[in-house]
Amino acid sequence: PIMAVSELIDMGSRGKASLKRVSELLDAKRTVVDKPGVEELENVRGDIEFRNLSFRYPDGEFDALEDISFTIKAGENVGLVGKTGSGKTTLVDLILRTYNVPDGTVFVDGKDVNDVSIRSVRNACAYVPQDNFLFSDTIENNIAFGVTDKNQKAIVNAARLADVDSNIKEFQLGYGTILGERGVTVSGGQKQRISI
Repeated sequence: PIMAVSELIDMGSRGKASLKRVSELLDAKRTVVDKPGVEELENVRGDIEFRNLSFRYPDGEFDALEDISFTIKAGENVGLVGKTGSGKTTLVDLILRTYNVPDGTVFVDGKDVNDVSIRSVRNACAYVPQDNFLFSDTIENNIAFGVTDKNQKAIVNAARLADVDSNIKEFQLGYGTILGERGVTVSGGQKQRISI
């Protein structure tokens, strides 16, 4: 009984510490918000432009990007190449408004990303982060994650576009195959393509 009480006290103090950390996260003030009067980004073509962008992370001591200017036309495929820490991921994060950007520096279809709603910009983008994550759920549900109207035909089409449909069909349960946490039951390449 004494050991059980000591474990209970230990669990209670751990729970308090965890609750404090979770509360800090939930109570944190949002720093990236829409300014008043933004419009929706509609009929997106996909032109992206950076104009003389310099960016420093909120807690940074120096600029992560300095005077970046380039244009990507709709339909173009562009590869960003550079050393670790050179700002490749930062550029993508700025398009998605993960951070605040200076007015007049990042444009989607000719519209400043600060003048359109964050939600509409993000709805127009598909993004697979470097460290992708798959849930312990079916392949079908992982592919359809975030889609409100789950459609089997659209799921299969997305898998074909990501070149993983043939691999999925080889599994005994096909799209109904349950993936392990973080996708441990599939290869690294399959995991990446399911995320795409």
